[in-house]
Amino acid sequence: MAQSLSRLLLALFVITPFAITTSAQTAVPVRDQPLRVVDYSGDMLALIKQFSSSFDTAFNFEIDPLEPGPNITFRVTDATVDDIMDAIVKAKPNYAWRRNGKAIELYPAGRTNGLLETRINSLRISNTRLREALEILLFSTEMNTAIANFGLRHGPVRGVDDQNRAVSVSADDITLRQALNQIAETSGIRFWAFELIGPNRDIVSLTFGTETK
Repeated sequence: MAQSLSRLLLALFVITPFAITTSAQTAVPVRDQPLRVVDYSGDMLALIKQFSSSFDTAFNFEIDPLEPGPNITFRVTDATVDDIMDAIVKAKPNYAWRRNGKAIELYPAGRTNGLLETRINSLRISNTRLREALEILLFSTEMNTAIANFGLRHGPVRGVDDQNRAVSVSADDITLRQALNQIAETSGIRFWAFELIGPNRDIVSLTFGTETK
């Protein structure tokens, strides 16, 4: 699985030889083992999206509205996933990261979007396809009210049309962020990204990512 991250970097970005290797100079075969060197320059979304299939961890990425389409350059050696996340926020100090249950969250430091903290009184989804599950959540009474109050609009949800995995979630009094984490985890697609798009940055966009194997 970790080889897919190597292929992504080799295909898209400039890397030093053996940029992602074990001490034996081979591609990392086991999740969460330290990587000898990560030398990366390129698109942040593509990198974080790929992490969900390279490490035994779910990820989500709240993209800073002040920097759409962010890029990053960093280098780290003998790196665990925590080391990589530390290197990312050191290279991009407008971001911070944290663990939230099973998920690792990357978000704008000091200015997370309040919409993601909208509380959902009750979420009941049973054996439902991913797209329909997200529609139940995003068009709930709480979310429709919050989106209107924040002066935002519903927008695209990418990466879910060809996914047939069933989703089941039963939770009370959780935030939108927590609900998205649960849906992403239970669907097996353990990555999502949140972004405000459009000329006025008032359209809510969600992207779901790589499916676990």
